[in-house]
Amino acid sequence: MISVYQENHGWLEQTSGYEKGAWIHVEDPDEEEISHLHEVLGVPLTFLRAALDPREVARTDSRKNIHLIIVRVPYESDDDRVPFHTAPMAMIIAPDHFITLCRRPIDFVRDLNYTFDERELMTRRAGRLVLAILGVVGDWFLRYLEELQKRLDDVEERMMDSIENKEMKEFLGYEKSLVYVKTGLQWNDEMLGHVQGKNHFGWDEQDMELFEDVQIEYRQGYHMAETMLEVLEGTTDAFASLISNNLNVVMK
Repeated sequence: MISVYQENHGWLEQTSGYEKGAWIHVEDPDEEEISHLHEVLGVPLTFLRAALDPREVARTDSRKNIHLIIVRVPYESDDDRVPFHTAPMAMIIAPDHFITLCRRPIDFVRDLNYTFDERELMTRRAGRLVLAILGVVGDWFLRYLEELQKRLDDVEERMMDSIENKEMKEFLGYEKSLVYVKTGLQWNDEMLGHVQGKNHFGWDEQDMELFEDVQIEYRQGYHMAETMLEVLEGTTDAFASLISNNLNVVMK
């Protein structure tokens, strides 16, 4: 699916056509749509396919006057074994357009509209929009970490009176989620280090302040995930021993 947005007095609005300065957002494209974007906008096929590979890491690349940034984006999964996961999203800066591409549905337009004012959010300034999107993604990571913490607290509370394996399986799923979230944050932070100081993004002093805020957010999320993972591993070991002891008491 291809959606096109244009800035109108500081507000992102959906429009049609590929006018100069438009933002083109693509979700789960088929081969026809990929070929269409390649032929009409001149975007390299390797850039378009990069975000469709679930194993793609956060990175940057450039081909002539077209620049690629891939960031890992968190999402809530339907798989109970791994409730939270991350997926790659490509941001492509072309001479006349800004393109975002992801296999999964991602709705960050509302967050962008309500987070940034009219002086900050301009589709014709792709470099600024890159930072705005990176900021929204960083905020999502922190929200999911808070949600993970709430669920872990709930499971821990239930485990106090449990001798079954259900809660331990939940812990295992959340542990896997934290590993993916932590790794995604680490990759994103390393990617930010690569783009820092790149002239082709046209970042000014105000942009660099936003860049530093985004970087701090990713590092904060990384350390939160790391701490939660360490606590979870210790808690899992403790409750495994507790369940074993409870079973021994029941057997006796």
